[in-house]
Amino acid sequence: GDPSILLLPLGTLAMENNSSWPGSSPFPTHGPEGVLQLAQLARMAAEDAEAAGLECELLGKWGSFGWWLQVFLGAVCMASLIGKRFTDKVRRSWKVWFFDTAKQGTQALMNHIINIGLSMGFGEWLEVDADPCNWYWINMSLDCTLGVATMFLLLRTLQCVYRSKCVARPELARCGHYGDPPDLKIFFRQLLDWQALVIVQKLLLAALVINFRAGLAAFASALLGWLDSFPRAKLVVVIVLMPV
Repeated sequence: GDPSILLLPLGTLAMENNSSWPGSSPFPTHGPEGVLQLAQLARMAAEDAEAAGLECELLGKWGSFGWWLQVFLGAVCMASLIGKRFTDKVRRSWKVWFFDTAKQGTQALMNHIINIGLSMGFGEWLEVDADPCNWYWINMSLDCTLGVATMFLLLRTLQCVYRSKCVARPELARCGHYGDPPDLKIFFRQLLDWQALVIVQKLLLAALVINFRAGLAAFASALLGWLDSFPRAKLVVVIVLMPV
């Protein structure tokens, strides 16, 4: 492998453990003792590098497996939305289909980006033993359960506000209806409203995860722990299979 991988762990271990070296020199570089200690350091550094490489990463380096998986997921989502256009019992016009798809696609993209950001942040900041893939699974599971109910309640609340006498904009309360003919202004207003509700929902769910992080992380580890030695398979499970 690349010898540079071992340089940093070797130097770090040497500096952190220089008080443990026997003899007058903190870091012996000659003789059988020095050879044995350097070999031990090399073994420890290799184990650390291997362990680090086994952690499931949502993205990783640019062009890595994680990035290609995101491209594949986006293509599948777009193909499913196009396919749904031809399987609807009531065929929508292409303009209405585009408006509906734009709202759904924007929400899915925003949810995905926020979930990746939160998962990487939780893995970095929360002092809980869980990798980013575990956190992504937790966030996605909440989106598909409590998140749906939360969005329903938020949408109904917003519709009541639009129908109230003080606002008096009932046309904005008809989600999925854009006027006849379809009005681009109504579409943009519904698009912005929906994404604002998504942000509120994600803030509420993020607060829930932070408050119950230990229990949620333990539950995710119990379900996904058997995949820890197969980071790519684990990534496919949490990114592709789990949402399906």
